[in-house]
Amino acid sequence: MKCRLACLWPDFAILSRLFTLLLLLIPLSFTQISLAEQPYPNQPIQLIVPFGPGGGSDTFARIIKAAIDEQELLDQPLVIINAPGAGGTIGSRRVRNEKADGYTVLLLHDAIITAKYYKKVLYGPEEFEPVAGTGQSGMVIAVHVDSPHESLTDLLIKASENTDTVTFAANLGAPSHFIGLMIQEEHGTAKFRFVNSGGGADRYSDIKGGHIEATAFSLEEYLRFKPDGIRALAYLGKERHPEVPEIPTAIEQGINVTSKNTQYWWMPKGTPPEHVQFFAKVLEKAMQSESVQTKLKSMKIDPIYLSGDALAQHLKDADEAYAGVDPGVESPLPNLPLILSLLTLVFGLAVIYQRKLGSHQQTEDTNSISKKDWALVAVSGLMVAAFAVSLIIFEFPLGIVSTLFLLIMGFLLSSEARKTKPIFTSGLIIINSVVFGSLFHLIFIMLFELTF
Repeated sequence: MKCRLACLWPDFAILSRLFTLLLLLIPLSFTQISLAEQPYPNQPIQLIVPFGPGGGSDTFARIIKAAIDEQELLDQPLVIINAPGAGGTIGSRRVRNEKADGYTVLLLHDAIITAKYYKKVLYGPEEFEPVAGTGQSGMVIAVHVDSPHESLTDLLIKASENTDTVTFAANLGAPSHFIGLMIQEEHGTAKFRFVNSGGGADRYSDIKGGHIEATAFSLEEYLRFKPDGIRALAYLGKERHPEVPEIPTAIEQGINVTSKNTQYWWMPKGTPPEHVQFFAKVLEKAMQSESVQTKLKSMKIDPIYLSGDALAQHLKDADEAYAGVDPGVESPLPNLPLILSLLTLVFGLAVIYQRKLGSHQQTEDTNSISKKDWALVAVSGLMVAAFAVSLIIFEFPLGIVSTLFLLIMGFLLSSEARKTKPIFTSGLIIINSVVFGSLFHLIFIMLFELTF
């Protein structure tokens, strides 16, 4: 009886550790409460630019940041972080999965819409809180200065008579790509051969080198590259631009296509409305500054500012315009859930039956088998973590990483299956390994898409 009572009495050492831990957590709790009670912002705000330093979006972000700093519009620093890759989707994923507290902002233009319809990603503007639209760039269709095409009409005639031969450089899935798609759809019979060529500087290099025949530039890019040997065929506005009145519009040439690229600011879905509105007001004041107006004018960027209902309507119109374009691609991933569900239904039953029969031949006890199963699960978890790090931090290609994951997991499961001495042939063991490896592969890709 005494022993039972003593065993029920709590260990003093354990209680002392728990009490010490509680004391350590109390200051942290008060710190969090104190931060929450302070007015927004009470810590630095991260601005994610999903393109490399020196590009158009990065330059635009730094112009706005400079105005915010000069006018002291924020009590906390605005820190620009470049997260380039995958046409802006690496940066957008990062912001999409950040905490919705107002301390992470994304600057991304129309590519946030076009990437969804090109099926680069499974999300679009609906997964974010729109803050504001600031700055709008007109678009130009251009060719090499020595090109035989004197007008957009000439270019489309050739693309109609010789389909899939006229090369049109674009960052596939980005606005430059959708502009080409809209033009050929509007014409009806023309069909370009789209070449993935990256950003504006890359497309200019391809035109200059004679590798492609045409592409789309922002007006600022066109004027910057024009002295080095490019020529405009059409301006994609409702009217001619006052800075380049010599360039006819596409509408004048019988192609009813207009396009302007707007820079949008986004916060994670669920960010408190008061934080969104506060940052929108900061952007509005920055856009009104003389320094921003002067710099944007020199870059031929229209200094527009949109927020609230005007922004919502603008995004709706842009979404409808891009939604009506056929990108000519299927889903980048096969219907793995359906395929693997059918395979699992067939072969999973066979594996269960196989193990049931094989269990009669086992000489190891249940506890030993259980430990091996848990070890396999642990190894699988470590593999998922390792491959996730290789994708997110080192940005290895998804195809290579997922293939390695599939092969290694299949090997582990195949090795485990051999130990059970199954009655099925070695061919069935391989099939079982592929099925289970594919299931892990599917889960990994789904988690990557939804989480990262």
